[in-house]
Amino acid sequence: MIHYPLRIPLWVDLVSPDIDASIAFYSDLFGWEVSQAEQTNGYRTFSSGGKIVAGIRPLQGEPLSPQWTTYLSTDDTAQTVSRAEAAGGKVLMETGISEMGMILLQDEVSAVFGIFQNDLFSGAQAFNQPVSLTFNILMTREPLAGKHFYSEVFGWEPLDRKMGSLTFTYFFHGVRGVAGLMAMNEQWSQAVPSHWQVSFAVEDADVLALRAIELGGKAQPPITTTFGRSALITDPHGATFSISQQTPQVRAAAQTPEGVLL
Repeated sequence: MIHYPLRIPLWVDLVSPDIDASIAFYSDLFGWEVSQAEQTNGYRTFSSGGKIVAGIRPLQGEPLSPQWTTYLSTDDTAQTVSRAEAAGGKVLMETGISEMGMILLQDEVSAVFGIFQNDLFSGAQAFNQPVSLTFNILMTREPLAGKHFYSEVFGWEPLDRKMGSLTFTYFFHGVRGVAGLMAMNEQWSQAVPSHWQVSFAVEDADVLALRAIELGGKAQPPITTTFGRSALITDPHGATFSISQQTPQVRAAAQTPEGVLL
C-alpha cells in the first residue's frame, strides 16, 4: 500500500462500555487477536495476522456513546486543533493515551473524529486486507460544510462522482484518494447525527452479516454497489461499522497511486 504519513485516516478505535464483551464479539466475527498488556486507561489493540489493525478503549464518562472513531495523523496536534477551531470545529477531549498523542474533536457538521501525533504512533499496520481498515466515509446532511472543514484543516480536495441518483465525494490528499463523503438522505433517521463511517474489508459480506446477527449484533441486508458487496453492522452495544467485499477492480485500484476506483 502507498500511504501518505500525514493528514489522512490511519487508525480507528472502538469505545465500549464492556471491553470483554466487545472483544469477544469482534474476535469471533473477524478472528482478531487482542493485546494482553493494557496501556494507559485500559487501551488495547486488535491485530490480524500479527499486524495491528484497530484499537479498543473503555467508555469512561466521556461525551461519547459506543462508537468507532476515525483518527487522522498529524505532525503538530496543537496546530491541527487551532485550524479545526478556526474552521468551526472544537476539541471534545484528550483521550488520556499520552503515548499516542490522541485528541478527540468535533468537526463543523458535529461529526466526531480524532487526531494523533505521528512521531508517537504510526497507526494501523495493515490496510485493504481481509478484516482490516479499507475506507472511512463522512456521512452528513451538510456535505458542503463537511467539504469546507476538511479542506481547510487538512488540505483535502473534494471530487464528486455520480453513482446513479447519488453523489459520492472522494477526498484527495495530493494524488491519492484518502477518504469519502456521502450526504445522508431522508432514509436516515433524524436521530442519527453526522458521523465518520468505518469500513473493514472482508472476503464474504453475506456470511459475516449473518454471523454478526448470531453474535447478538444487527445487520442490514447486504447490498451490491459499484465498489462491491457491503453491509452496515451494529454491534451488541450500538456501535456501527460497515463491511465491504470489494470487487477485484477496487482491490487493484487500492494498489495504485490514486488508491481509489475513479
